[in-house]
Amino acid sequence: MVAKPELKNRVLQRIASGEAFHFVGKDKWRIGERTVHVRYRSGPKSRGTVFSCNINPNTLTADYEIWICGDAETYYLFPIKLMKDIYDDPATYVDATHPKIRVAEVDTASHRVLFGRNAKSFDGSKYFRATLRDFG
Repeated sequence: MVAKPELKNRVLQRIASGEAFHFVGKDKWRIGERTVHVRYRSGPKSRGTVFSCNINPNTLTADYEIWICGDAETYYLFPIKLMKDIYDDPATYVDATHPKIRVAEVDTASHRVLFGRNAKSFDGSKYFRATLRDFG
């Protein structure tokens, strides 16, 4: 099993496409002019393919959000605008014990990202294994 720091490093190398990166604190790294927030989940929540993640105020201070789901081959790179839209949506699930945290999950088999009541979701396939070059 790969250690968590090494796993994050592998994903950061992939999304940076050769650019240097460095740690800036609170699960955030700087790549060129962009800041990425990294969220790692070691194991699935259910059915072997569903990983839950949260969106918190620290997440929203980055330019991009990375969800690593178990290994370096299974990750999603989301623009922070998308995370803000989810965070601000009135249907989004709120953490029961931390009202400033929003809860979402991704099914890595279908790439469906579920985040709210009435099965509010979107197709996350275009964010799967994305790099910063994919966003210009």
